[in-house]
Amino acid sequence: MPSADTIYACQDKRDDVQAGVKSTALLFGTHVKKILGVFAASLVVCLVVAGLLNDQGVPYFILTIGGAATYLTIQLRNLDVDDPKGCLEAVRLPVPTSSKAEPYSFWDSSSLMRSLWVGSFGAGCL
Repeated sequence: MPSADTIYACQDKRDDVQAGVKSTALLFGTHVKKILGVFAASLVVCLVVAGLLNDQGVPYFILTIGGAATYLTIQLRNLDVDDPKGCLEAVRLPVPTSSKAEPYSFWDSSSLMRSLWVGSFGAGCL
């Protein structure tokens, strides 16, 4: 996912300049959030088209598209590309409260929805 890679790369911008690394974070310059917003919108449009072409039902459009759009909006709205620690936090989902020490996988839809819920309403609502 180009957005996550670019956000992750934003934490190393100073080092990339010194090392001569050509990252998308440097390429996009001061327009990182705008360009990532275009990528996010393109992803949502592609999900809508895929849903229409495959005759998906209402749950697909609400959960998949609504969830993805909400997550990407929150991620970009809260992103400060000049804060390395914030960039790392933006691409990582919360660590589960169980005994596991592994972060949730982005592709695990239940963990994505749980992360959105906890981010919006707090852990006490689970």
